[in-house]
Amino acid sequence: RPNGRIELPTLTTMAPYVFGSGSLKGGPVVIEVPPASARAKYVGTVLNIWDSAIEDFGPDGADAGKGGKFVLMPPGATDSAPAGYTPLQSSSYEFHLWLRSVPARPGEEGWRDALEYAKSLKVYPLASAASPPPTGWFDVSKVKGYFHGTPPFGLDSFRAIDEYVQSEPPQDADQAMHAT
Repeated sequence: RPNGRIELPTLTTMAPYVFGSGSLKGGPVVIEVPPASARAKYVGTVLNIWDSAIEDFGPDGADAGKGGKFVLMPPGATDSAPAGYTPLQSSSYEFHLWLRSVPARPGEEGWRDALEYAKSLKVYPLASAASPPPTGWFDVSKVKGYFHGTPPFGLDSFRAIDEYVQSEPPQDADQAMHAT
């Protein structure tokens, strides 16, 4: 649970959040979203490095709350998704997941239900689909001291932007800025 020592944007204390980042430079990545249950549901998005939505998940998302196996494809990928997987095309190699596990009931029991449900999300390389490794979890509320999950400010912000501009394909909307 958030405890006053965690700095994250737009967080509420009513539901556990799942967030993470990954790279498609090693190939496609699978995101297995569990179906909504009587105890909890996911609401969230997978985003490209520029925070543009690739797809939404949950009752109003691509899975309509039924869950599913989605394969996030790297920029320029021409391979098709295997049978049983829904393809999602990313325009960047790096991606983010921002999901909220919404409990069906209030209080501590609802929180525990939502946390258990949240941990049923799976993320792994498509190359490992036959025997997926377990998804790693890190509970930021267990961090001693402060957890700084906000974007960098000052020169560090510009350094991060430069790193992404140099390593990511230009977006169609940015062609004029890249002079290509």
